Amino acid sequence: MKEGKPIGYCEANPNQAFESNQSNNQQLKPGLIFFSYDVEFYESEKTAESRVHDYQVLGSDEIHKWSLIISSVVILVLICIVGFIFKTTGRKNNRIYPGIIINENMHQECWKKLAGHVFRPPESLALLSTFVGTGVQNLSSSLLILILVCSGVIDKYRRGNILLFGLFINALLGFLSGYFSARLGKMFLGSSPYDSRACAIAFFPTFLYPGINFVGFIIINNIIIPSASSNVFNSLHYFTTFFQVWFAVMIHCASLGNRFGNSRKTLENPSTFNSASVPIKSSSFLYLSLSLLGGLLPFGSIFIELKFLMTSNWQHSFYYFYSYLLAALVILAIISALVSIIVTYLHLNNGNPRTWWASFFSTGSVGLYIFGYGILYSFKELNLIGLSSRFVYFGYMLALSLFFTILCGAIGFLASYWFIRKIYQSLHESLIFRGNDQENAENDESPEVNPESAEQNALNGV
Repeated sequence: MKEGKPIGYCEANPNQAFESNQSNNQQLKPGLIFFSYDVEFYESEKTAESRVHDYQVLGSDEIHKWSLIISSVVILVLICIVGFIFKTTGRKNNRIYPGIIINENMHQECWKKLAGHVFRPPESLALLSTFVGTGVQNLSSSLLILILVCSGVIDKYRRGNILLFGLFINALLGFLSGYFSARLGKMFLGSSPYDSRACAIAFFPTFLYPGINFVGFIIINNIIIPSASSNVFNSLHYFTTFFQVWFAVMIHCASLGNRFGNSRKTLENPSTFNSASVPIKSSSFLYLSLSLLGGLLPFGSIFIELKFLMTSNWQHSFYYFYSYLLAALVILAIISALVSIIVTYLHLNNGNPRTWWASFFSTGSVGLYIFGYGILYSFKELNLIGLSSRFVYFGYMLALSLFFTILCGAIGFLASYWFIRKIYQSLHESLIFRGNDQENAENDESPEVNPESAEQNALNGV
């Protein structure tokens, strides 16, 4: 860069007359200074792919490594707790089953008394099934896009390409959303395709979550239009692209997944639920506290990567730790599953058979922590001025929180369902084994064998 020809200069005193090297002197208004500069471009030997490295704020990755190590230790502790739970529930002295009249004075674990009620269909079944299917879709698309970025298929320095590929992959994986929603609905409702809830399960995966995001995007875009912000999407190209991906790809994939899920055999649970209602012993305070505390550990596993991502997005820095982000997402899924199993066991042992929504919110509450951290981050790191900037920031933070709420909630529900099936299947098999032993003991009463006749038969080759 070379110096340009100066227009003029001004001393620190704003009341002083403005002097110029030009012939026509002019009086400068107080506080007003003119600048001039020239830019000279020259050819560089660096390639376009490597030129972006000059703009990176290269820092140590030690904090990412330590975050993964601490999260791994947390996983080991949770695995030990879950292993103890399985050891406790998998004992061979299980004697209670829904077909047997339970004596309340019997000293048995409380979860055994709920065998006839735990598989009862949850309230708002269509909504829960849709959230679980959408969560599986979000998790699968996130893992796939991060794998493609880490493997070099997608350039990690082009964030626009990452978002574009992520949108298209998420739409393709709408098949998983429709499939899992249909499987869960068919398990709880049976093979009744004309039930209103079954119709809602077929409709919600294609329109509920994408519709919420699209409506929120339209509201935010219309609010910030008067401010002439650079975040405004004035072109119809973006809206038409979104509608094409939504209607041409996702709706067809989700409908195909729903049809395929309904064609599969219905999942059979270890026990059927009783029509009679069961009193809920668990208090609302315990329900709320377990739901809130359950999201704390999953949030801690992604806190470091979340901080770097927010700094990259809102403070215009580069983020290139995608391998650590992939590892953090895997750890998030594992911790969410383990936490959900522990919370489900606590609910069952406290006499609460309504564990489906409880397992969803126990890990889905991570979205509340993410949004709360977003509020704190806006006060400490950002200087938001004006109503439009606040709407953009909190609107996108709300969308991010909803994304992780559905993702972690789906993982928690599936882990809880697997755990419940496992312990009640063990209870069922234990009862059948004991029943067969008692029947064999009663029917196999054989007379005593004479030792002399047995010896004679052996000598005769009988």
